[in-house]
Amino acid sequence: MINLIITMNKIKLLIKEFFSHDNRRMWLFCLALTVAYGLTFLLAEFYDSPFSGLRDFIMLFLQWTFIEIAIFGLIYLMSISRRVFAAAFPPITTVCAAMAYYRCTLHVAFTPMIIDLALTNDMRTSLDVVTLPLVLTIIVSLAISVFVVRLRFRLNNPQPWWAHLIVSALIIYLPFNVTAAYAALTHRMPYSIFFITAEYLQNRREVDEHRPMFKGRATCDADSLTVVFVIGESLRSQNLQINGYHRATTPLLCREKNAVSFKNIYSDYNLTHLSIPHFMTRSDERHPDRAFTERSFISLMKQAGYSTVWLSNQEAVNTFMYFMKECDSLRYVNGGKVSYIYDKWLDTDLLPLYDRQLDRPQPRKLIILHTVGSHWYYNTHFTKQFERFRPVTASRVVSSNTAEQMRNSYDNTILFTDYFWHELINRLRKRNAVLIYLSDHGECLGENGQFIHGGNDSEPQHHPACFVWYSDEFARRYPDKVKALRSNKDKRYKSYFLFHSILDAADIKNGYIEKEKDVFFRGRSKGEMS
Repeated sequence: MINLIITMNKIKLLIKEFFSHDNRRMWLFCLALTVAYGLTFLLAEFYDSPFSGLRDFIMLFLQWTFIEIAIFGLIYLMSISRRVFAAAFPPITTVCAAMAYYRCTLHVAFTPMIIDLALTNDMRTSLDVVTLPLVLTIIVSLAISVFVVRLRFRLNNPQPWWAHLIVSALIIYLPFNVTAAYAALTHRMPYSIFFITAEYLQNRREVDEHRPMFKGRATCDADSLTVVFVIGESLRSQNLQINGYHRATTPLLCREKNAVSFKNIYSDYNLTHLSIPHFMTRSDERHPDRAFTERSFISLMKQAGYSTVWLSNQEAVNTFMYFMKECDSLRYVNGGKVSYIYDKWLDTDLLPLYDRQLDRPQPRKLIILHTVGSHWYYNTHFTKQFERFRPVTASRVVSSNTAEQMRNSYDNTILFTDYFWHELINRLRKRNAVLIYLSDHGECLGENGQFIHGGNDSEPQHHPACFVWYSDEFARRYPDKVKALRSNKDKRYKSYFLFHSILDAADIKNGYIEKEKDVFFRGRSKGEMS
């Protein structure tokens, strides 16, 4: 009984000490800094979010609040020790200030791609984005940081320190434990500094991982051939006019006599980071591990004398970063845009780089374009000129839009993509060339009450759009391939066909092409779905 009384008295003393006057001052200090972060750096990441009505505003505010709670936990954790705070707060604040500056002026976010560009660009190119306003922003943030550190030194360290360490860690942990808030937390300041850097390092590990070269020798007899592979995004087969859709979503593609649409492609995966590794490699239902242990068709094409380039309008992801680096060169055009930035993000930005690659003197070329296509938020991926179907969406919150608005905006992205395809094809007409388009996956547009993709798994997401276009010169040189292509157009293939088909389209000879999965081979295929 005496021991119990002693224990209770110790707990009372601990509680009293924990809520002491000095500690309450510390909490107010942390709260003031959290509010300042929320109204400056964090607000810079929310200011352009499209919303419609009070309900949407409340949802945005709740997301902002969740992140603010996690920020409070981080500031609280740093503030337990004066020295830790003095060492950590100024650099974090300065980096956040620079990120907020770029977010508001250039509409770009901190991504692994940005780190990669900063480290691989020459000094002059990197310095081009360092402006006087940015320098002034950094100087002001450093000055304010020093002032805040001085304020912190006027406060006593909270006691008992271990109790504050536990509480601050719990405050950080709880918001991160909410599944719906996790992605927002890891991609918003200041936590994005840590998580994006970690993602970049993971990407580097993937690139540095050793994957053995294919055995044997890949050869190509073509004196000149341009192979273009366009990786689509969230484009489902059934919404293409060329496949019988009731709306004129692909009027330009429909006019192409050399375009062959494959409307019965099936993808086992409904997420980009899974679908791309599987169709870039020899992966299939029996050997899914090949997507993460083997090289892609890019290495075989390089061995056969092709110059290779990857032009990206999307973020790099560790599951397919290896393939991007397999190419002789890698170029980004999305300028740090990510899915939660609502500025215009257009695939036509790829065209200048595409033109430069076509002008290169190498006779055999592989050009891969990774497009943003029909990814949510749809309105950012087409211009006003292509807003043919109305009304369009008015909010980033999916449930705040009607099914009609969702479908209209989605179909407008296809109309714009059709124009983009037309521009790609126009540049290939006088060449010996073939273009293959394959979307990573499809999209939901209200089926069973579901929209977009990723948060659920339903049938429309497994039917990606796919077509092949070939030039007249390609048809003249490879009449058997063209004849087979046309005879196979209504067959049902899985997206694994890509590895084998693109090598055959490139006139590659090697022991890895499985004819039963090759759309340029005429015959009943095991790759076909029965």
